[in-house]
Amino acid sequence: MKKILPVAVLAAMAGVNGAQAVHVNQDGLGQVLLFPYYTTTGGQDTYINLVNTTDEYKAVKVRILESLNSQEVLDFNLYLSPEDHWSAVIYADPDGEGAVIRSDDNSCTVPNAINEGAVVPFTNFLFTGDGRVNGLERTKEGYVEVIEMGIVFDGIDPDDEQWQDYILHDQPEGVPANCGKLSDAWSTGGLWIQGPTEANRDLSAPTGGLYGYGVLIDVQEGTAAGYDAVALDNFIDPMDPFADSVHTDPGDTTPNLGQSTNSYDVIIGNAVVSGVANNGFDAVSAVLMNNTISNDYVLESDIEGGTDWVITFPTKRDYVDSIPADAPFSQ
Repeated sequence: MKKILPVAVLAAMAGVNGAQAVHVNQDGLGQVLLFPYYTTTGGQDTYINLVNTTDEYKAVKVRILESLNSQEVLDFNLYLSPEDHWSAVIYADPDGEGAVIRSDDNSCTVPNAINEGAVVPFTNFLFTGDGRVNGLERTKEGYVEVIEMGIVFDGIDPDDEQWQDYILHDQPEGVPANCGKLSDAWSTGGLWIQGPTEANRDLSAPTGGLYGYGVLIDVQEGTAAGYDAVALDNFIDPMDPFADSVHTDPGDTTPNLGQSTNSYDVIIGNAVVSGVANNGFDAVSAVLMNNTISNDYVLESDIEGGTDWVITFPTKRDYVDSIPADAPFSQ
């Protein structure tokens, strides 16, 4: 049967606005956004939209992961000015077997190619030796993980970099003043590339307020399916006096979901359940997991209609990449 209406869902337990615990923010605003599905199969394209709803300057890690074993196929740093919007489209590589991303947005990214309209292919070098399918076709489905790394400030001394001026969309046609300065900071001899301490210079801990949504579009079929990203708030405890930014260079595997605070809040029935997990991965898993899920489906042969359910496990890779696997997985 031909399936014309894919539906993406993320099994997520509703959270509460705990003062110091990671939780699912029901307003869709958070320090972390999980876009549960992208696909380039069957002629579909996926549009990713990310919004900074605050008056702060945000440093954000965007990480794209394939669906088979959650291996990274691309990541980059994104720098958002106040009330900024960034968007990109993921689609099948017309000249290859995998997927590519393109953004005509002008918000600052590192590397710069992501914001210059270039077509950037996904890569498979992280999973070519994992004993599974190794080809680029594996990059054609997956999900997107967005983690706020911190708030960007200008340097204190007059000779320091004026990061906010570089990022701000106040030039003619709304173009940031100097995205190249951010790339230089991550290049050889740059400020941020010199080590973790310098990477977090002129940044403070994340505060949240990111919002995102995705749209799956099939132009030939004339279909579209949209979803909101799942937002995790208090991922890094804003009440912790020792909390800091987690600013890393493009290509770094951190920050990741394991850097969440260990405390979590979830709703079970009519009760708010708070707990302390062994680590950040367990805390994030706690706020996302359900015992059961339910959803609508349509099977109508007269219109060749069908339904896809896509269930995403954002922390699964962190339990199954060891031998033996960590509970609740067995292998």
